[in-house]
Amino acid sequence: MKFKSLVVCETCLVDGRTNALSFINILEEINLTTVPAMIHKVNVIAMLGQDFPGENPMIPLDIAVTLDGELILSQPITVDFKGRQDTRFILEINGVPLKSGGLLKFAVKQNGNEMLEYVVKVHMQDQLVTRPQ
Repeated sequence: MKFKSLVVCETCLVDGRTNALSFINILEEINLTTVPAMIHKVNVIAMLGQDFPGENPMIPLDIAVTLDGELILSQPITVDFKGRQDTRFILEINGVPLKSGGLLKFAVKQNGNEMLEYVVKVHMQDQLVTRPQ
């Protein structure tokens, strides 16, 4: 199996007629003023392929989300190629808690080995407060 790409965004739309994907609000970095904080909705999308259709019909994977190496969540997922050479999966996560700044990593693992990763920097920003004179 080949791991082609991994995208993490707020929303992913699938066109019912053409099966095309659209990504909305791709996560590149996150700026926080206070913690704890929450990312309310995250979609993890991976594109996968294999050399021959039907080579590996169903493959178990694990999705791990960590912040500076500390596990936030782990989710098993089974990818079903359904006889095709290429496939994708979309995992919607409703709530990723953030307790500090750091590196937020979304990893796809197969048999415990990390195959793909997507890293987002979480920055702590000073809260800007303006006061009347």
